[in-house]
Amino acid sequence: MGLILTYLGSGLLLCVGLVPMDLRQPQDESWDVLWHALAEELSPLERARLVSVWERRLNVRAAEGDPQEVYLRQLARNALGLEARSLSLPSPTYLGTPGEAWIAARFRPQDRVQLMVHGLQDEGLTPEQGQHRLQSGFEVFLALEGEWNADALLVAQALHLRAQAPWSAFCLEGIQRRLGHLDQALETIDQMLAPVSAARGPVWQSLMGRRAIIHAGAGHRDLALADLGRLLSSGAADAHQILGLDALLDRQWQVSSAHFGVLLDSDRRSGEPHPPWALRGYGVSLLPR
Repeated sequence: MGLILTYLGSGLLLCVGLVPMDLRQPQDESWDVLWHALAEELSPLERARLVSVWERRLNVRAAEGDPQEVYLRQLARNALGLEARSLSLPSPTYLGTPGEAWIAARFRPQDRVQLMVHGLQDEGLTPEQGQHRLQSGFEVFLALEGEWNADALLVAQALHLRAQAPWSAFCLEGIQRRLGHLDQALETIDQMLAPVSAARGPVWQSLMGRRAIIHAGAGHRDLALADLGRLLSSGAADAHQILGLDALLDRQWQVSSAHFGVLLDSDRRSGEPHPPWALRGYGVSLLPR
């Protein structure tokens, strides 16, 4: 009998040892353990397991008298799908930790942008979790992009702060430029240009094209033409597009047709379909005056 009890006891210890510490004793753990778990795509079984393990922390009534704890427990219940109740904020401007804010954004639509921006600053993420947040944040940015407002700028800033990639620089530069923050837009592009200037590959060409547009928008024609000249020397098609359009606006019809014609000829030689704007630009430049 003693041998059996010893065997069962060792087996129990082995099974307990297989359960992660953060799920065995959630009452002693940070809420961020749960928030990070809920940020993942969970199966019904995984979600049920979280409910079972965290059930001692989910009693809202037991936390009465502590507004923040009441809020956290109700947020957890909502996020776990146990109910869908409104959240009583501990204070009007409460955001919580970045992990908590990312989950709360689903249930506080009026504060969604501020919460998502805060959530993108979470430093406790794995690379996979970080990529997931960037993707979700980018989708929010696309939904806001056409409005060109302060919310879109906040999301773009948070995306670029986390990603530090050409795509996030283009998002941020685009909204900065459209809001008239041309100095900031130029700074965003210049910061990304420095590491890729030596190679002068596609990324450098795209960044240089954006910089030329910023200079042109600020009325710095000489600087814009200098950037476009560098683009032309690298063989970038974007330079012909911008110069062709600029020539159209200046009524320099032959110059415009030459630039758009280069694009059409290049497309014919490559066998790839030309972009519609190339043919349109070429056609407009040939119209009788």
